[in-house]
Amino acid sequence: MKRLTSIAFALVLVGTTTVGNVVSAQRLEDVQDNRYLGDRFAFTVSGSIADLTSDVAAGRTLGGLINLEDLLGFDEQVATWGVGGLWRFSQSGRHSIRFSYADYTRDAYKAVSGTIPIFDVEFLGDVDSRFVNRFGTLFYEYSFTNLNKTEAGIGAGFGFYSYSLRLSGRYILDNDPNLEEFGSISESIIAPVPAVGFFINHALRPNLILDFSTRFITLSIGPHEGRIFSTVGDLTWYFTRHFGVGLGISSSDVVYENSGGDTRLKVDLRQNSLSLNGSFVF
Repeated sequence: MKRLTSIAFALVLVGTTTVGNVVSAQRLEDVQDNRYLGDRFAFTVSGSIADLTSDVAAGRTLGGLINLEDLLGFDEQVATWGVGGLWRFSQSGRHSIRFSYADYTRDAYKAVSGTIPIFDVEFLGDVDSRFVNRFGTLFYEYSFTNLNKTEAGIGAGFGFYSYSLRLSGRYILDNDPNLEEFGSISESIIAPVPAVGFFINHALRPNLILDFSTRFITLSIGPHEGRIFSTVGDLTWYFTRHFGVGLGISSSDVVYENSGGDTRLKVDLRQNSLSLNGSFVF
């Protein structure tokens, strides 16, 4: 899966290099003739298979990160779904709003060998766990280049990240085996994170469209610290005027920590995915 993703990203890189050469050769007065880049609305539904690595720390003391896949038995691969959309709200088509949403929530069960230090306690024995990992994005995009079959621009907006970790089982308090309880402990947070990025779309054929975008941010505001880097590439074939199907690849690296207040949670998440997309445009 990871090798396939690397090969796909290499193909996207070659494609974007070719696009750059095409843009430099085009004249400013060229008429926009690609039907996709002129569409006002677009809506996409995707099903994807993702490789996940999830390190999490929670509790008042925010101890060391634990790997959810290795220590709590979460699946490293997950099948999930997502949606996205685009609205060009200006007559020129250069200004647009784009949104997306995806859900990577997982459940796990594992008979722990030893103890798992988290939530200021140590879990042991049979542990049921659930990790909520959802995110949505809302971006404004401006196309500073829209020549013939190629569009490129910049964007800025917010990502809304929802994380929650819940463990149920036996746990030891204050490292004292005589202080043992059974129950559930959880921590959750919703983090709005600003980000910026750029995008490029190119018509390889009249109805074969390559889309590439990347977004990134590093921030530190009070108790909130984070770093986000994500890249998405899609190749879509529009078999009719309004409908298309395609393949997509994406990779993201998210580090976020809230070390103040009542909620204290730190996540270090890495994700690579391969998706099948269905698009409707008009």
